[in-house]
Amino acid sequence: MVVLSEYPSHSGLLNVNYQVTTTVAGLKRAKAEGREFIFKTRCDYRFYKRELIHYLYNLVIQFPLEDSEHCQKYRIVAGSEIMNSMFKPFWLADQFNYGQVDDMIQYWSHPMDSFNLDKRAHREIMKQKEYSWKEQIENNMGAESELVLSFLERTLGKRPEISVEEYWRIVKERFIVVSRQELGAYWHKYLLRYDESVAEGELHDGASPENGLTYNWDFSSWFSLYCGNLIYDNSYERFAKNNGWKDVNTNVRCYNSKCKIDSRGASENR
Repeated sequence: MVVLSEYPSHSGLLNVNYQVTTTVAGLKRAKAEGREFIFKTRCDYRFYKRELIHYLYNLVIQFPLEDSEHCQKYRIVAGSEIMNSMFKPFWLADQFNYGQVDDMIQYWSHPMDSFNLDKRAHREIMKQKEYSWKEQIENNMGAESELVLSFLERTLGKRPEISVEEYWRIVKERFIVVSRQELGAYWHKYLLRYDESVAEGELHDGASPENGLTYNWDFSSWFSLYCGNLIYDNSYERFAKNNGWKDVNTNVRCYNSKCKIDSRGASENR
């Protein structure tokens, strides 16, 4: 089935109006057809994981919301973004996610932007000063984070504080995060230049060591957060303020099964 939509009057931030328009139209049609759970993705993505839909459905059933008083029925399975997504507040992937149809409609019902800002114009703005990740998100410069924050503002009744602490709390309580590799995803757009190493969870962008090491969500890191093994520390806020890829010596240390991120370079188990 193909659902056609009218062009919005403005493209919005990085074409988000186009994405919202077509996604919501498809979700509403799926609901009208009686579909209860929806997997949203891009038409240029492929997924090779066997029993993918059963896997995603089982995740939201096995990890119910602890409360549903904020107009959300189930957790949303979010895709992990790259480039230090664990420390880039509210930067969850917009290429794919999964959830109950009403939750998904709510998530994607982002208010239409009344302006045009394509990638070239956005890049020119970003050249005017060196924005930290925190500043980018506070100044509404990321389509991915704006989708997440808009959803939370509408369902929680307020816009969350832009911090790693608040981000981790909400990811733990309202989402499940999985990586592309865990879904067997293939995306040819960037020729895999931005995909994490399967073994190390690292991002190598070109040859520069300054862009070498990042920490990105996958199901195991989300599950550690959910179980209380991965613990927030207020020193993590500097990764969002200083742009985490510059902290190339970052590693994970574990203390009595409690994992913390440390910048001294060594990884130990005690």
